[in-house]
Amino acid sequence: MADEKGRLYIFRNLVYLTQVGLSLAMPLILCCFGAAWLQRRFQLGGWVIFVGIILGVGGAVSSFRGFMHEANRQARKKEKKEPRSFNDRW
Repeated sequence: MADEKGRLYIFRNLVYLTQVGLSLAMPLILCCFGAAWLQRRFQLGGWVIFVGIILGVGGAVSSFRGFMHEANRQARKKEKKEPRSFNDRW
């Protein structure tokens, strides 16, 4: 039973790590490829790649921030406090 809980804990953390990695990498990769496609398709200058990199980094930071917010919310949820009794109000 304890071995199953340990394995579940490892798999859950592995999923979180994979999610963070993909959330950081994919916006940057997609924005760079999109910027390169726009540059080739419409014969735009090199500035388009720079804009794509900036947008990709911004998307990755935003995604990471959202992931950390959710992780903090779940951690606070686990630290559930005991309900106060009636006489503890004062």
